[in-house]
Amino acid sequence: YVLQELVETERDYVRDLGCVVEGYMALMKEDGVPDDMKGKDKIVFGNIHQIYDWHREYGLEDEAT
Repeated sequence: YVLQELVETERDYVRDLGCVVEGYMALMKEDGVPDDMKGKDKIVFGNIHQIYDWHREYGLEDEAT
């Protein structure tokens, strides 16, 4: 049960990271972003994209059945 919970939590975490990276971060590059926010995605989101990539590549995504 504990291992199953760990795998499910990891999947949820990666899914949520994906929502931020592919959703909110993508919006920061579109027209209509306030001038004071332009180019500040690294300040707002830090290295979340690298964390997302690492978890997708090395996480538990394909371990559970």
